[in-house]
Amino acid sequence: MDILIGLQWGDEGKGKIIDLIGSDYDIIARFNGGANAGHSIYHEGKRITLKLLPSGIFYPRIKNIIGTGVVIDPLALQTEVEQLQSIISDTEIINRILISEKAHLVLPTYKYWDMYLEESSQYRTIGTTKNGIAPTYSNKILRQNVRAGISFPKISKPMFSKF
Repeated sequence: MDILIGLQWGDEGKGKIIDLIGSDYDIIARFNGGANAGHSIYHEGKRITLKLLPSGIFYPRIKNIIGTGVVIDPLALQTEVEQLQSIISDTEIINRILISEKAHLVLPTYKYWDMYLEESSQYRTIGTTKNGIAPTYSNKILRQNVRAGISFPKISKPMFSKF
């Protein structure tokens, strides 16, 4: 078994290396990060930027895992899948993606909160991409976030009683 892990944030070539060697593997996984950055791949002469999807998505036999540590913007993921399907004539792309039920979701309000914090003079900024990644990770740490596999329990009795 081989494992390639990038230990730094930013552009260190993780995606490009995985793209070069990925066809030799059965599973390609992302274990952290979000849709705030990405890497470009040339597939059949077309430039494609992946932000959430692992590089193994181009190979029909490879399972692509979006792991627990990834914060998923559902709309960004949907857009990325749709763009790939329009470029690649493979409608089965979605069947090659496995998403951890424990992966946390980037909610639309987190983007606004991220923008507010970055642009406010009242807060020390960290230079985010304003995609809601920082608030999502903050809420993940606080154990107050929505996860990909959330299911709401059936309510057997009313939540509020009449006074």
